[in-house]
Amino acid sequence: MARCSCYYVCAHPEPDDDAASPCMRTACKYGAKCYQRDKGHLARFAHPGDRNYRFGLVQFPPGFQPEFESLWQLFRFHDPDESGHLSKEEFRMLLLQCPHLFLESEITNFSEVWKDVLHWTIVIAELAG
Repeated sequence: MARCSCYYVCAHPEPDDDAASPCMRTACKYGAKCYQRDKGHLARFAHPGDRNYRFGLVQFPPGFQPEFESLWQLFRFHDPDESGHLSKEEFRMLLLQCPHLFLESEITNFSEVWKDVLHWTIVIAELAG
């Protein structure tokens, strides 16, 4: 087994070229309630809070959805490149992931919500500066 760019021991070898691709792991069916801590299980399955428990890096068994213990985990899941910023599409996916947090009108009228987010981001940055 080789260590891949996501810092976990994976079943696939490192690519031959210098551009290492992150490994895809399956989400543990027990999620945040998982009690297993052995290295083999942790290397094979992704859990909420893991660095690579992110959109595009984890696959879910049929009938399972991502789970989040905090808004920070929700944000990190939708920020797979770890930029600290969400693109418009990443933010749209975040809204769709948690419809219980938003009014239906906010989800269906995405363009207005995006404009509001940009406005408040600027206001907060000005206040912090």
